Parts: sequence; C-alpha cells; structure tokens
Amino acid sequence: MKVKKQNILSIVIISLFMVLSSVSLAENSKKAVQKIILLSNADTSHWQVKSFEGWTGYKKIELKNPARTVLQAKSQKSASGLVINKEIDLYKTPILHWSWKVDKLLTGNNERTKQGDDFPARVYVGIYEKFRFWKSRTINYVWSNSAKVNTHWSNPFTDKAQMIAVQSGKEGLGQWQSEKRNVRKDFLTVFSEEVRYINIIAIMSDSDNTKTSSGAYYGDIYFSAE
Repeated sequence: MKVKKQNILSIVIISLFMVLSSVSLAENSKKAVQKIILLSNADTSHWQVKSFEGWTGYKKIELKNPARTVLQAKSQKSASGLVINKEIDLYKTPILHWSWKVDKLLTGNNERTKQGDDFPARVYVGIYEKFRFWKSRTINYVWSNSAKVNTHWSNPFTDKAQMIAVQSGKEGLGQWQSEKRNVRKDFLTVFSEEVRYINIIAIMSDSDNTKTSSGAYYGDIYFSAE
C-alpha cells in the first residue's frame, strides 16, 4: 500500500507542477502581449509627417557606442513632427516608455508664451476627434530649458494641450535619458479627467517661434502594462 500511496502522491505532485507551469506560461504570454511598440530601430514607416511651420529633418542613424539605431531630429526655424494614429487602451497599457538625447538647449525663451513655445525635444500623446475637434486634447512631454521637472502648464496656443517638463536644464545634456510615464495618471493630473483611450502619439523638435535651431535623438517608444 505504501508504494501505491507514493505513486499516487508523485502523480499529484507532477500534475500540480504541470498546472502551475501552464499558469505561469499563460501569465508570461499575457504580459508579453501587453506591450505595444510604436517606434523601434527608428523605423518610421507607419508614422506620418505633420508640418506646422517648415520642415524638421528626421533621419535614421547608426550609433557605435553602444551600437543602436536611433532617430535624429534637426530643426532650423521649423516645426514639423512625426505622428502615428493608434488606439491605446490606458486601462491595459497606461505606461509610456521612450528614450531621448538632447545636446543643446534653447535658452532665453519663455516657454509659456507663443513667442517662446519651442523645445529641442517633445513626445506627445492625446485624443484626436476629427468631427469634434474641441474635444481633442494632448499632453506634451518636453525637455524644458528651465521649468521644474514634473511641473505642468497650458500651451500658450490652446489649453487643450498641456505641457509637462520631464527633463529640464543642462543636467543630463548629451546623455541618453530613459523615460517612463503613466499617461492615464497624467491625464487625470493635468485635465482632471479619467481617460481610457488615446489615439495619437507624436514626436517633435521645433524652433519656429524663436527663429533658432534645435535638435534631439529619439530611441524606441512603446506602451506597456507596467
């Protein structure tokens, strides 16, 4: 009888292990799905150009140390961005990840005025409603010249766009910075509104209002569950 009991116990343990392994694999598979890649290796084939003033140059470049493919942006008195339209469920994937590098700041401009509303780098997300444009709203994550990190303010052209300083000043210049923002929480903070879906993501380096030049480098961009 002891042998039979041991055999039964072994079968139970093996079965339990198989069930737990299946659950673990399913959870890992679910987590893997909960990642929405928007920009990888500077592939902009699914992005569209949007010009506000002139043309900012965007091109793929290869870096050597460390080896990686990134997007270079150069603005000369211009403001044009790259836009991708994709619905993101912020209940499932609220976390926006990206990396960027800025070598030179725009200095002396008041970023809260129309004449000074330029940034060497910005990543923005939002809701665009074509037939109810007054309902559209965006968050601009920017590299500011002087604003305190995590402060936010209304864009001088429209309060439907809110600016958040993610990086500021000279600290970190010339070095790659990895960013992580909970977009769902940020919408609640700056618009006092619970938002589930967004449908537009963009990047832009601009210098049209200050009539100067700016530029940046952008790495991969994606949304995840955590």
